[in-house]
Amino acid sequence: MTIDENHRTENTNEKDEYDYPKVRHVEAHPVSAGEQTLFIIRDPLELKENLMIVSPQALFIMSLLDGEHSITDVQAAYNRKFGQLIFSDKVRDLIFELDANLLLENHNFRSYMEFLKMEFEDQDEREASHAGKSYAEEPDELQKELEEYLKEAEDVPVPDIPPIGVVAPHIDFARGGRTYGVSYNALKKSMADTFFIFGTSHHGTENFIALTKKTFKTPLGDVPVDTDFVDSLVKGCKTDFFKDEFLHRDEHSIEFQVVFLKHIFPDRNLKIVPILISSFDEEVKKGRKPEDIEPVKEFIANFKRVFGKQQVNKKFGFIAGVDLAHVGVGFGDPVPPDLRQLKNLEEDEIKSLGYIERMDLEGFFKDVAPCQDKRRVCGFSPLYVMMKVMPAREGKLLEYRQSVDPQGFHDVSYASLAFYPW
Repeated sequence: MTIDENHRTENTNEKDEYDYPKVRHVEAHPVSAGEQTLFIIRDPLELKENLMIVSPQALFIMSLLDGEHSITDVQAAYNRKFGQLIFSDKVRDLIFELDANLLLENHNFRSYMEFLKMEFEDQDEREASHAGKSYAEEPDELQKELEEYLKEAEDVPVPDIPPIGVVAPHIDFARGGRTYGVSYNALKKSMADTFFIFGTSHHGTENFIALTKKTFKTPLGDVPVDTDFVDSLVKGCKTDFFKDEFLHRDEHSIEFQVVFLKHIFPDRNLKIVPILISSFDEEVKKGRKPEDIEPVKEFIANFKRVFGKQQVNKKFGFIAGVDLAHVGVGFGDPVPPDLRQLKNLEEDEIKSLGYIERMDLEGFFKDVAPCQDKRRVCGFSPLYVMMKVMPAREGKLLEYRQSVDPQGFHDVSYASLAFYPW
């Protein structure tokens, strides 16, 4: 999602937005309701707690609300699609509901976002935004939950040496808990006390990378940022890597790692460097490698410079909170994946993960980049940057899993890997 900062005059802008409404980037997840399929509309920013549930007809109308179609255009397209007339009042009712849920790119949404940004800027701490939603808010209950994932994963053998870093999922604990357990059972052997956490930003950023110096709160205790490292890093950069700091507010890809990290090292004086990285897909489609993108190139160079100086006196570790493929109706495919497709996907992804194990970044890029439109590997960007800066010589795939939703509409895959400086 990109918020348009280049507004025209307010009156013109409001008029255009009223006549040509535009739906923000949202996710539509199909669910069965008897013999009918409905769609849950999920806002990745989670600005409203309530979820919209719409019919296929309403979803079709939403697909036309792109800022280019007027309400009259929508009526005509609806008539062609369904062979039925729809009154403008019905279309406007849907638009009103979308607006009330802040799902339109308009003045109402931008004003609310500016309020949230200013509120976040004034805070010294980043709240545990998913506590009580994606995991238990009460410490004892949360510890029990996380310990169960670690025990469930004990049947997966991990090398008996400290890893320099791990890959863990960022899918919710309920689905990916065991694979989290595999990653963090391996990480238990680490002696590090400062961890670089590379997370997927599920929203577009102007400079591709977003940093923060805010302390991360968790039900198990607070985890501060290594501000010395961050300050030294940005001091040598022309790019403002705090410009999209607000995206840390609700992003779960780093939060889930911090919670697990605090659980396995409850008495360690932990610090983190949270690094959100957005998609490189549009730049890659133009034929550019990630390190050719100027802000990314600058970040990698300065990270290596500061890391080289500070690793002498600090014990650093690396974590990538990433998921892999996203396929099926919920992610834009016309039909749900079948068993053959899921098996082919597994084979393709095991091949991709083999490049990661060998620390063959060039091979990984050439393997994944051409099929991003089909596989939608949302962890590609943070994983690529972490591999670029992490001083590992070899990785080991510990577990690969797929999570198919109960109704079979879509699938998300994820993996656990550990990296070693051999």
